[in-house]
Amino acid sequence: MLKNISYSRIVSTLTKNYISIYYVDMDTNRYVEYSSDPHYQELNIKTSGENFFDDLQKNVYRVIHPEDSERIAAYFRKENLISELEGGKTFSVSYRLLLDGIPVYVNLKALYLEDGTNQHVLIGVSNIDALKKREETYKQELGYARRMATMDALTGVRNKHAYIDFEETLDAQIRTKKPLRFSVAVFDVNNLKRTNDTFGHQAGDLSIREACTNICNIFCHSAVFRVGGDEFAAILQGKDYEKRAELFVEMDALSRANLACGKVVVACGISDFDPERDADVASVFTRADAAMYLHKKDLKKRDGQKNEPRSGR
Repeated sequence: MLKNISYSRIVSTLTKNYISIYYVDMDTNRYVEYSSDPHYQELNIKTSGENFFDDLQKNVYRVIHPEDSERIAAYFRKENLISELEGGKTFSVSYRLLLDGIPVYVNLKALYLEDGTNQHVLIGVSNIDALKKREETYKQELGYARRMATMDALTGVRNKHAYIDFEETLDAQIRTKKPLRFSVAVFDVNNLKRTNDTFGHQAGDLSIREACTNICNIFCHSAVFRVGGDEFAAILQGKDYEKRAELFVEMDALSRANLACGKVVVACGISDFDPERDADVASVFTRADAAMYLHKKDLKKRDGQKNEPRSGR
């Protein structure tokens, strides 16, 4: 099997980087294996055999993590491996071995070797667990940093920077003439300055958080952003887009009810994207903002009427 190739020389060269090495004769399917890692040896995998592919299929569900075993079993059917390696290519795949029941990330590399008459495959398995876990930790930390960079600290919703990113994504889609169906909703907290001046900024912050909760509860399928001190925006798509008229009525009803009991009042305006006249999201936002100020004016008028002394009866 090892005609014209010194297996011991290959092993001595590669065992510094690999926990296990397989040498497979692709004509006969016979193989030998060498492992320098005692943990790998505890898997009780045969060190030689008459059919590498049959033995691998028997072991794969025993020693490989259940989430990875089907994938590895498919890769290492003989015809699939030949296809992966044809044309002198190397093949590499990462998966999790179960060492003492603990998942450990490994990487497997395979390449063709030829001795002039027979075809062989050399397979090396290396431990990449520490590297993989460092990568996962980095991704988690990066994801957390990105979330913090795009999150409003006071309310927990997305901030103005996140809105700009979202807007740029939609603008790019608009430029491609891709069919889009969305609305922009703009919200403003009524009388926040009066709250701050009368009760202090801590009370104002509580009002902003309460307003945000009301918006998120009603527009619960939309991305909500805090885009100013007391101003919020939402991009309505999907379910919220289909129900936008109903959601405005719900927001208006809540604001009217809150007027009567002194709770936080939120003005709202909604405008739909119109591909015939809107070249970007900003134009939709401008109309929604104008609609919000009309609603705000109406709510303030009602608030003034409520506070006026009653006459007659």
